[in-house]
Order: sequence, then C-alpha cells, then structure tokens
Amino acid sequence: MRFWSSRALVNDIVIIGISQKDIVGYWILSGIFYWLLFGLVPPAGDAGSFPGQLKIGFSVISQLISVLGIIACYRYNGGVNGEHLLDRFTALFLVASIRGLVFALAPIMLTFSVIYVFIFNTGEIGVFPKYLGAYLSIAYYKLFVYFAVARNLRLINVRSLA
Repeated sequence: MRFWSSRALVNDIVIIGISQKDIVGYWILSGIFYWLLFGLVPPAGDAGSFPGQLKIGFSVISQLISVLGIIACYRYNGGVNGEHLLDRFTALFLVASIRGLVFALAPIMLTFSVIYVFIFNTGEIGVFPKYLGAYLSIAYYKLFVYFAVARNLRLINVRSLA
C-alpha cells in the first residue's frame, strides 16, 4: 500500500495491479481518514440561521464538486472501456486525500487564519468569516483531491494503452 507517492502508486497499478487485500485496506483507511477529517465537524446551527443556510449552500457546492469529479474520473479512466475504476479510484483517492490535507487544506486554512487575525484583531472572529473560511477551504480541498485522482487515472489509462 502507498500513502504518499501517487507516482509510485500509478506505477504499481500499471505494472502489477492492486491486490484485493490492498483495496480493502484503502477503503477502510479512506473511511477512517474522512471520519477524522470531516465527521467530527460541529454543526453550524439550525437550517433557518445564517450559518445553517451557509452550510446548506456549501453542501450543495461540495456535492456538485464530488459529482463532477467522479464524472471526470470515470472519463479519464477510459469511460465505457475503462477497467477497475473503483479499485483505482479508491487507492488514488486515499493518497490524494492525504496529500490534499498537506498541500491544500492546511495552507488555505492557515491563510484564512492569518487573514482573520489581521482583519478581526479583536480576538473574536465573527460567524460569517469563520464559516466562510472553513467551507471555502473544504471546497478547495475537494477540488484538489478530485483533480489529482482524475489526472492520475488519465496517466494510468495512457500508460496502460501504450
């Protein structure tokens, strides 16, 4: 199993494939990773409040990113002629998620935190900027992850056809 190097994982997939044991490991670790990352997020309030409405709006955007990302992954895997989409997607998704945490989510959240310190220097962050920063960070993270998975699926598809 690979946890960091998408290039090494792509080589493994093209040259030797992924064992079913590794696929199960990727599924389990992906579930645990996402539960730790997003499952512990506190609710934003009731749906009638502004934070609740903001959360609903970004949930729709987040779902749209997921749907378009999955469609892109399907196409880059070869579409109708593609093979082992779920196996490849699952393995690449875990690696991209870990890398996305380091290269996408953490930096943008740090950036928003620094902006908050300078704009809201009273020490109390307002509700709107706090939630907006968190939701924009998650949307950026999801775009990063799906783009990385789709790019690697395309690379696998090209290398498999060669």
